[in-house]
Amino acid sequence: MKKIPPYKAVLCPFCGGIQVTKGEKHFRCRLCGKTSSFRHENKWNVKLKGFQEEKQAREYCKEWKRRRAGKTDGFKSGKDM
Repeated sequence: MKKIPPYKAVLCPFCGGIQVTKGEKHFRCRLCGKTSSFRHENKWNVKLKGFQEEKQAREYCKEWKRRRAGKTDGFKSGKDM
């Protein structure tokens, strides 16, 4: 099995929160407080992407959150301009 890089951008399977973690086998969501394992019964349990540097993981999380919210330029609608 491949080793996962130290910093991970993860999506909580319970509340959908996106965050960076250094956990090796599991993580605790900062929004809902629930603990999730990365793998369950040898299958991936959460969506994640690994990074070697924390800054890269944080930038990826910001972009991931922006895309999930449907924002492309940082504005919610034309009224916000």
